[in-house]
Amino acid sequence: MNQKIVMRNEDQEVEVSGTEQPVEIQQETIKLNEAHIDLIVKEFDVDRFQATRWLKKNEGDLQKTIKWVISN
Repeated sequence: MNQKIVMRNEDQEVEVSGTEQPVEIQQETIKLNEAHIDLIVKEFDVDRFQATRWLKKNEGDLQKTIKWVISN
């Protein structure tokens, strides 16, 4: 679905056109990230906030995150 967004930057108007992604794709991505967060919380006994920070620090890569946690 195409949408037209008008943004105001001081006195100038800028038009931006974009295409929305299907909701299904976004939901699958969220479930994958949630599963990674749940796994880190369970294995390393940390809260969800800390697990999320670790994943973000390691670009969402679960293997990279686990290796980083073990080495630190």
